Amino acid sequence: MRNIFATGLLSAVGSLPTHMIPLILASLILGGGITIEQSGWIATSVVLGSLVSTTLLPALKIEQFSRLQLLASALVINAGFLITTVSSFSNLLIGWFTIGMCTGALAYIGTVVAAHHKQPAKGFLIRFGLILVCAGLVIISLQAKDAATSYSELVTFSLFLFPFLIIVCTCIYQPPKAVSRNLVESTKPGLNIFQRGSVLVTFLFFFGVTGVLAYWLSSFITPSPPD
Repeated sequence: MRNIFATGLLSAVGSLPTHMIPLILASLILGGGITIEQSGWIATSVVLGSLVSTTLLPALKIEQFSRLQLLASALVINAGFLITTVSSFSNLLIGWFTIGMCTGALAYIGTVVAAHHKQPAKGFLIRFGLILVCAGLVIISLQAKDAATSYSELVTFSLFLFPFLIIVCTCIYQPPKAVSRNLVESTKPGLNIFQRGSVLVTFLFFFGVTGVLAYWLSSFITPSPPD
């Protein structure tokens, strides 16, 4: 039961940046830090960071983190937040890409832990519930604090939130026992090139449509220059 809860908490931390993107972009735009056109690149950097980690970890056959590595991820996430506070658009992109990589890795490890549990269906159910509950509580707390109007307040809140959740998870997390690689490969062959390509196209289409719609809407919202 400990690892089921740890699975949900890891995945919840991993999904928080995605759920926070609307408030992040709103606070940056209202604060004058970025333009509407630049806001899409912030969301893209988070998604690309997550894509890189969730692609590299399976390729490197990394299926678990030690407690020390979990604690190190909290430090890297906080470093990413601090980088975003430096007055530069490139630093915003670098910082959020770094955060996306770390949280994507945590979400991946949470998924692996749930898959290796003796009751995977129960693990994934609790994992999904914790993701929704954690995301809802964080968004409500940020809106109650009016953090959407101040990027500095949002960063300060996150600097305490992410390490706290990761430390709690570290205290209850128990790395799963290694699974026989030969057994896994004999019973569940890997994806072929066509299947991998289909996953990539689906991923890009899912996020790409959102970006295209956002650009299309902004073209109507943004007034055209006078002749």
